[in-house]
Amino acid sequence: MAGMITRETDCHEPIPIVEPTGSASLGAASRALFVEKVRASNAACQAGDFSTAVALYTDALTLDPANHILYSNRSAARLKQGQFAAALQDATRARELCPNWPKAYYRQGVALQCLGRHGEALAAFSSGLGVEPTSRQLLAALVEASLKSPLRVTLEPTFRQLEAMKLDQSPFVLISVVGQELLAAGQYQAAVTVLEAALRIGSCSLKLRGSVFSALSSAHWALSQLDAAINYMQQDLAVAKSLGDTAGECRAHGNLGAAYFSQGSYKDALTAHRYQLVLAMKCKDTQAAAAALTSLGHVYTAIGDYPNALASHKQCVQLVKQMGDRLQEAREIGNVGAVYLAMGEFDSAVDCHTQHLRLARRLGDQVEEARAYSNLGSSYHYRRNFSQAIAYHENVLRIAQNLGDRAIEARAYAGLGHAARCAGDYAQAKKWHERQLDVALAARDKVGEGRACSNLGIVYQLLGEHDAALKLHQAHLSIARQLQDKAGMGRAYGNIGNAYSAAGFYEQAIKYHKQELTISKEVHDRSSEASTHGNLAVAYQALGAHDMALFHYRAHLGIARELKDAAGEACALLNLGNCLSSRGEFAQAVPYYEQHLMLSQELGDVTAEAKACHFLGYAHYC
Repeated sequence: MAGMITRETDCHEPIPIVEPTGSASLGAASRALFVEKVRASNAACQAGDFSTAVALYTDALTLDPANHILYSNRSAARLKQGQFAAALQDATRARELCPNWPKAYYRQGVALQCLGRHGEALAAFSSGLGVEPTSRQLLAALVEASLKSPLRVTLEPTFRQLEAMKLDQSPFVLISVVGQELLAAGQYQAAVTVLEAALRIGSCSLKLRGSVFSALSSAHWALSQLDAAINYMQQDLAVAKSLGDTAGECRAHGNLGAAYFSQGSYKDALTAHRYQLVLAMKCKDTQAAAAALTSLGHVYTAIGDYPNALASHKQCVQLVKQMGDRLQEAREIGNVGAVYLAMGEFDSAVDCHTQHLRLARRLGDQVEEARAYSNLGSSYHYRRNFSQAIAYHENVLRIAQNLGDRAIEARAYAGLGHAARCAGDYAQAKKWHERQLDVALAARDKVGEGRACSNLGIVYQLLGEHDAALKLHQAHLSIARQLQDKAGMGRAYGNIGNAYSAAGFYEQAIKYHKQELTISKEVHDRSSEASTHGNLAVAYQALGAHDMALFHYRAHLGIARELKDAAGEACALLNLGNCLSSRGEFAQAVPYYEQHLMLSQELGDVTAEAKACHFLGYAHYC
């Protein structure tokens, strides 16, 4: 390319050799021998006798084992021998010994390039420029390696544009461009290394720095490094505010909201998405407003604020209808249905999911069709019609296998396993959840792996295999910690507590449920908080601590009523009645059993209704 700084960085270029003097700790005799070995090795290199050169460099390294220049020179010689892995090893050692020496990065980049590890080669050259931005050798190597990599198709025209703009010799600009392309190609770790090198070089342009912050947040997000992603999102937001870039500010708030939601920080997620919505309306950006509304709906659902969740998703339906986006309309109608189900409004939920399915079929979108079937399965599951739920989840599995979509397949296995478990078929549930785990492991999906471990752990607990259950729940906890997923950590603590309760270790159970309760409060998840109170009450009652048990049962009942969670309320009422009966306080237990009976009839839960009648009769008799 005319005008660009380019030079060959292939594996057979002439090697400029640096002659080291040896460390100060060498004695006179050792220094003389060292100098002799170095000169002989350099001469052998220049004569093309690389085997001798490598042997002599190795001898010299026995005299001065921390000499970074020797490792660099031996790397160059090994490169000439075609020993690319060994050359990389030496270059890496040189870089470790002297991280401020640019030549080590150059050697490392060339070796990686010869090994075909193009993304890592670009990262090495960029890191070198981060140390020494004025190195023409590293800049030329970066350009050349870019044009020899699979990124050439997109980078070559960009480099020509930079040349026309006289930006082709700016390390910051070139590295930023390469980092953005690595990100687009899905090479996230290399993208992080390259883009962080750009930040070390720096730029006086706020806009350019903002684009790097944005790209880095995306790369860290893809790597599930949420704290780092949030840090860069906040810097991106600060730049957008400084520039008066309302659209950029809106985008940054949306990204922050999604990151906070993934982290389980629901209060922060709400704040971010509210700002996103306000700014989207200010910009008259209906697409961004729709994204903010659906995100708000998901956050409100997660914290159990169903009226606001419903309002947000319904507003979104109206907005996407105006935009004429039929696919998004179908998806949002499904979201409305999910909220209705959480509120216990079964008929409204089924109506929404049926509309979702009809629209998906009309659009010929099988992914949306699978999502609608999955939601219908969940709805019938709620009504305890497990055979109908299984039929819908089987449709999800059929579509997933037709599409070869492993994510949808995992969702189908999860739904089938859940339905089988609730129907009492634990052996079949175990098989489904094992398949769910297999899919997650094959896809290296840590989030999916955590969910599958959690589901399998619950099944093993029901099968009475408490040690296996504990191991799976601890694996889920470890994954949640790794992903910085607070809500996931809370669920794992709760499941570990339940496993200890099932095994009769109630003190241990209480310890884990208390940790679950703390997280539920931190992330403002009222639904989780309610069930945790119920679990704590069960453990305290088993220990004979009835006053503590009653306190937590009443807390469970209060939150369930606040959330209009009929199933949760019924569970709490029955537990309160049983706890009072166990103390011989039958007269106080009767009102709870009566309320439980009425709710069971409303929910159409025949089994629960029979239990309520039995306990009520016993309480009246006593």
